[in-house]
Amino acid sequence: MQLMWNPVGHGRRRIKVRDLAIAGRDVVLVWAKRVWRCADADCEVGTWSERCDDIAPGASLTERARAEICRRVGAEEDSVAQVARDFGVGWHIAMAAVRDHGQPLVEDPARLDGTHALGLDETVMLHAGPRRHTTSVTGFVDLHRGRLLDIALGRSGSVVEN
Repeated sequence: MQLMWNPVGHGRRRIKVRDLAIAGRDVVLVWAKRVWRCADADCEVGTWSERCDDIAPGASLTERARAEICRRVGAEEDSVAQVARDFGVGWHIAMAAVRDHGQPLVEDPARLDGTHALGLDETVMLHAGPRRHTTSVTGFVDLHRGRLLDIALGRSGSVVEN
């Protein structure tokens, strides 16, 4: 049995996404995204829309802009809030970009290459209150380059061992 694929144009949907600034001016792209429908009455899909690798479904930023947000927070040490304001998006959208594009960098074992002296820094992240205990973290620092390598929840010997 041969599957019959019978797509029919179903109009366009305008999608606005923010991209990198050009010459100091904000850029908002408007994509007239094609919408398709299946002409067969027994089609399980119904309707679907055009996709692009540079813009994720439901995204408000291009992948290029998301990568730049991560770079600025990481390399330039800008705050997530500042970069979010610069791109005209909310903090959670900017932080999702940092998390998505930064996670592979954090998981890359090569980032530890060249570390000759490791320092530990215990820090209280959340002070005790009526309904919670004090929360501490241990930071692992490359002493030679003066950069933070990792953070672990807690401040015991088992935190350092793991």
